[in-house]
Amino acid sequence: NVKSAHFTLCQKPWICPESVVGKYSDIGTLCREFHRKWFSIRKDWDESRQQIDSQAMKNINFYNDIFQGYCTHRGEKNYKPVVI
Repeated sequence: NVKSAHFTLCQKPWICPESVVGKYSDIGTLCREFHRKWFSIRKDWDESRQQIDSQAMKNINFYNDIFQGYCTHRGEKNYKPVVI
C-alpha cells in the first residue's frame, strides 16, 4: 500500500500535466492513479466546504476521470485554484 506520494516524477497536480494522460507505461499508470486520488481528495474537501459547483465541473471535458473538472486544459494557467 502507498502511504505517501511525492509528485516530482509525476509533476504537480496544479500544473495539469499532460504527461499524466499521455503515456501508458508503468510510471504513467502510477502517476495517473496518484493524480486521480489527489483530485478526488480535493473534490471531497471542496464539497465539505461547499466550494464547488458540481454541474459546472461536469461540463469541463479535459480528462475528467483524472482531473475531476479542476483542469480545463494542460498547464498551470488552466487549473482551478483552491478558494480559501
